[in-house]
Amino acid sequence: MKHIHVFDVKFHTAVLRFYLMIGVTLLIGLTGTWWLAAICGFTIALSFILAVRFEGSDAGATESKTEVRTLGHRPLRKTA
Repeated sequence: MKHIHVFDVKFHTAVLRFYLMIGVTLLIGLTGTWWLAAICGFTIALSFILAVRFEGSDAGATESKTEVRTLGHRPLRKTA
């Protein structure tokens, strides 16, 4: 299961995302599609402003059993 952590990245990761945003915006902007450059730049900017980090489950850990929840059954009431 993936976990999303907000405001939890290292400083060098935020700086790397900033330069990635600048590079992507400039490269796409040079092609003349400014609307696409703005959308891509905005999404990368949100990722480094909010400092979003995704953490997946451990690859080495395996679940040995599957948890199954069953609902208890109540007997039906007789109505008139």
